[in-house]
Amino acid sequence: MAALAGIRPGHRVLDPCCGAGTLLIEAALAHPGARCEGFDLSREAVATARANAAAAAAAPPLTVHRADAGRLPLPDGTADRVLCNPPWGTQVHPGGLLATAPDRWWRELRRVLAPDGTAVLLLPDPTALTTALRHDLTPVHLCRVRLFGAQPYVVQLAPLPAARSRAGSALIGP
Repeated sequence: MAALAGIRPGHRVLDPCCGAGTLLIEAALAHPGARCEGFDLSREAVATARANAAAAAAAPPLTVHRADAGRLPLPDGTADRVLCNPPWGTQVHPGGLLATAPDRWWRELRRVLAPDGTAVLLLPDPTALTTALRHDLTPVHLCRVRLFGAQPYVVQLAPLPAARSRAGSALIGP
């Protein structure tokens, strides 16, 4: 997922629901010039992600903070890349603001993503893409993968330019 994101030196890489920190650690190790930042609502997940990052020698520039993915403590448009396996309710149930308003995930993702940014997410099924489109995010790559017996999708999303209509977006990829 980090490779698909096209991370470059100086990019701010965000995981709003970082859990144990796996995606951020992968990004930090593969792209040492990027600034990797994770958030999670769970105190235990934050502690685990910090310990995992330290054990992998990925910190700094990897930092992890406790925050609700439904209201991230970040300014608008400041994440160059977002890597995430959001809590869709299959293995991890959403908490905080996402538990009461799942649509808020997409609004926050769009809010923090830079205009030329990219988000790479793991989705349990492609039906969530209709919600992404409603929030001015367009899929540019979709690939089904096998993961521990499940067959989720890795999707790469980009913000729709302001002048482009949603009807003009296209899905490309295998």
